[in-house]
Amino acid sequence: MGDLFRIMILVSLISPANVATSKAQKDFAGSTLRTSLQAILVNGDTIENFDPRKNTYAINLPFTTLNSPKIGVILKNPDVVVKIFPAPNLFGNIKERTAIVLISPLDKSYTLSYNLTFSVLPKLDLYLFAGHTGIYSNAIISPYYPEELPRVYLFTSKYGMEPATNPYYRYSNLYPELVMQPIEMEYVFSKRITGNTSARIGLIVNTTNQPEGLFSYDRTLFRTISALKWGTLKAIIWRTPKDMASISMKDLALLVKNLRNDLGYPNVLFIAGEITKPTIFQQVILSFDHNIPNSIWISDLSNTSEANREPYRDANNQLVFGDRLADLVLKYCY
Repeated sequence: MGDLFRIMILVSLISPANVATSKAQKDFAGSTLRTSLQAILVNGDTIENFDPRKNTYAINLPFTTLNSPKIGVILKNPDVVVKIFPAPNLFGNIKERTAIVLISPLDKSYTLSYNLTFSVLPKLDLYLFAGHTGIYSNAIISPYYPEELPRVYLFTSKYGMEPATNPYYRYSNLYPELVMQPIEMEYVFSKRITGNTSARIGLIVNTTNQPEGLFSYDRTLFRTISALKWGTLKAIIWRTPKDMASISMKDLALLVKNLRNDLGYPNVLFIAGEITKPTIFQQVILSFDHNIPNSIWISDLSNTSEANREPYRDANNQLVFGDRLADLVLKYCY
């Protein structure tokens, strides 16, 4: 009779009602703990796009990294217990490359775990894309344009590198609504480069909506210098604005010289992409490579653009320019 009574108690404890109650209590505890966590820090910087409801993160590190990153947290509620276990070996298996952050209430009745898996990237070939905000297209992504290309990385607002996906302008230093634009020439360019070489490439994408048409120089310079820890700058691609009739070749040459010197790459390839309708400035851009050392210009106007339209918004021209740009880079950089 005693054994039967104990069995009845055990069955009662594991009944569906009790299991549901236990799950609800854990869900509530987990939700409470998540609201206590504002951010996780890696070497002092918050994780890109951190969401306390997401428990796993893949984080890339520059090729010069030797030691496991320092992990920290920012709490909204101090009444929790935090334990941090750094990744023991950045060059080991997934488990060894994973840091763990554990968060519990003061009574330690429940623990929430966050896993940060690190990968040290090889040295990247870096490309700076700068110019005018009119460079985006109105194209719609089709199955032909996969979401992610192998060996292509995008420089983020937190100065990291993440696998590049459309839209490539999500981290532009100005005009954030470009994130709504789904397809850009960087996609075609990247696909051609990685398809014809073994290179891993990093894209630093910056634009401007300033009326004078010049990109935000200081911000672009700061972001690009910050990106240089990831690899070697191979080229600067600058697409001209819709109306730059007032700029002279002297001014343009000074701009290129200053940018190169400030980046520490005085001879880096400079490619000017001509997106204007016929203007006085065309006479400047067409003589670009004759007046500025190690530079070249390229037109992105295909034969499919309708007359008197803004051709850089045409989807086909985005693809044409990406192809032409890749041809030049493959010729002069590889």
